[in-house]
Amino acid sequence: MLATLGKVYASATRLRARLYAGGRLRRRLGRPVVSVGNLTLGGTGKTPCVEALARRLRRMGLKPAVLTRGYGRSSRGVVVVSAGRGPLVGWREAGDEAYLLATRLEASVVVAAANRHAAGRLAESAYGVDVHILDDGFQHLRLERDLDLLLIDASRDLASERTLPAGRLREPLAGLARADLMLLTRSHQARAEDGALEALLARYAPRAPVFRSRQLLKGWVEPGGARAGLERWKGARALVVSAIGNPAQFAADVASAGLEVAGERAFRDHHAYDGADLESLARAARAGRADVVVTTLKDLVRLEVLLADRSLGVPVAALEAELLLPEDPAFQDMLEAALGRKAA
Repeated sequence: MLATLGKVYASATRLRARLYAGGRLRRRLGRPVVSVGNLTLGGTGKTPCVEALARRLRRMGLKPAVLTRGYGRSSRGVVVVSAGRGPLVGWREAGDEAYLLATRLEASVVVAAANRHAAGRLAESAYGVDVHILDDGFQHLRLERDLDLLLIDASRDLASERTLPAGRLREPLAGLARADLMLLTRSHQARAEDGALEALLARYAPRAPVFRSRQLLKGWVEPGGARAGLERWKGARALVVSAIGNPAQFAADVASAGLEVAGERAFRDHHAYDGADLESLARAARAGRADVVVTTLKDLVRLEVLLADRSLGVPVAALEAELLLPEDPAFQDMLEAALGRKAA
């Protein structure tokens, strides 16, 4: 039944893509738009890539705005999460990812809205931005973009994926053809058949160059914002807690940071933690004789308020990782061409 539903879903996404392909249904903003997205549900490193791209654009002398849906937020309409000086609203009003970007990109505007065109118009008129980063934008076909950057998780077998609800694909693999360039993430955890992945991408999108990103583990962030180097918890026993798209790969990152994974607790992506969850995690930490509870920066956003009132019995620390964009001149050339194309 799921396979049948997946075929119906795939047909619907193909029809939708064809309707938007002509351009008549699309809306254009006054400044260039760079879309960052993926073909599968979560876990490709989209938020770290948006952050890295915003920093790259800042180094190029531009003022970027991040246009995001603000998934899971309690608010409606257009919400300015940051005007370029940190968060203006809490994570529940912004959504956890939008709030995290606002805290880490203090020089960039972040706007949450289902209507990304309205969000972009506001960013241009009120804050004078030079370029937009369309967060999770590959399937947001309504907004015209100047560059479609598609993220591919090199640690997963893309060829075996099926469309929703039977699998994790948001649309059929034929959708790869819309990408202007593709960026492989988690190359450090790539499958042995990595060459097969590149052959698959070349088959569906022969004109889109494929680049590789790198991941840098930087250290630990504690509730309240205090930071420590990687050596702080090296050799410790860790209870790994996450509510993200790819919890297994996060646990692998924790192990690569030199910790012993004593246990794992994975929740649904964007899970809103409550008091019962904290009690359960405290029991799990005791049962596993954990020295520390390790989580992601995105999860720390949702856990921090609760941790201010109660303790898990052991310290909590978020592993800070940075996605490093390619330094390949060809990657930079494509980015600059997309930005210059609109100006011309």
